[in-house]
Amino acid sequence: MATLVYPDPKINIMELENLRERCDIHKLVSFDVFDTLVSRDCFLPHGVFYLTAWKARQRNMWVPDNYSSSRIECEALARKKASGEEICFSDIYQELCNYYGPKCAAELKALLDLEATLEISVAYPIVPLQCIFCSISKDKLVLTSDMYLDKDVVEAIISRANLSCGYSRLFLSNKERATKRVGSLFKQLLVNTGHASSDVLHIGDHPLSDFKSPRRYGLSAWHLTWTKSSDHELYLYNTLGKQVGMGESQRLFVELFVGAIKKARLTRLPLQPKDAEGRFRLGYEVVGPILFSYVYWILRTAAHDSVHKLYFVARDGQILLEIARRIMPRMGLNIELRYLHGSRQAWNLPGLLAVDESNLSWILQKLPHITLSIISKRLEIDEEILHRNYRKQFREEIGKTDILD
Repeated sequence: MATLVYPDPKINIMELENLRERCDIHKLVSFDVFDTLVSRDCFLPHGVFYLTAWKARQRNMWVPDNYSSSRIECEALARKKASGEEICFSDIYQELCNYYGPKCAAELKALLDLEATLEISVAYPIVPLQCIFCSISKDKLVLTSDMYLDKDVVEAIISRANLSCGYSRLFLSNKERATKRVGSLFKQLLVNTGHASSDVLHIGDHPLSDFKSPRRYGLSAWHLTWTKSSDHELYLYNTLGKQVGMGESQRLFVELFVGAIKKARLTRLPLQPKDAEGRFRLGYEVVGPILFSYVYWILRTAAHDSVHKLYFVARDGQILLEIARRIMPRMGLNIELRYLHGSRQAWNLPGLLAVDESNLSWILQKLPHITLSIISKRLEIDEEILHRNYRKQFREEIGKTDILD
């Protein structure tokens, strides 16, 4: 069995302060966009393709079988055939038309338009970097990105992520026909801004495009190691994604499920003290996913079995009821959800069919101590009977300090 390892948080207050100081001492600061300032609700970028197919089917649009796979394949083909360093959205569209035939051109165009719209709607800011970005003067900020999406789409994503507080220019690979990966986009950045390479700090997540490449051209570079995926998120994604026979909708569920855990990590600042950080991580990495999965299974099972009313028993059922109320509308279900007031006494005593070891654990449970009076109330029998028949025996077996009068 695989061992689940929870990584130490790679982000801390000190790192952010050091990065902020580095920004202050440079005349120009260049930020990568995707997985640096902006992330998506989907865990991986191609999760948007699964979402596109699902949304299109919801709208009764034409969607070929295994569209997501062919979308990935056609992008790879476009890159293979490209004469320049970068491709455009239109290059991918052309390959899709070649793949499915010209008769599907209008439908494919509609799918790519939907994909672009979804890229905007699923974008969110990576909050620690957003805070630094918005604290820097507009005149010394530029954005530098390797991306096939059209410039107006990328600008809409930046606006959606609340990053339109100000930057002087966007250097986009498909617009400039140059890339960070090769380094030519950094050359254009220096030419167009008039800065010396020593004046510029570039910040990004990719070890080659955002770190080695700018340093090769004399720029300072800061490599972000925590904005993509944690070991825990990758473990969940790979484990859930290996299920046999998964279709596009199931893969989309995995993308959004693990993506939600990632989003909880990236849309906040580190907490102090450390124990608060640990409790927060326990909530979004472990407890939240477990409770969500349990309630999701309950609702799916209830719908399958034509159950029209569900009761959630107090008090443990309270948080489960709140989860159910939030996710049921998104599941398209109409089940009546009710909160049923109850207690341990109300459920344990009627369920007491034999005085065995499992039931004794409740009968003799210390909260924080145990008395013959407490036991009599749990069993709803006369306290005098216990005092008369069992007082001496209980004192010997449980101990004088455990039984109080």
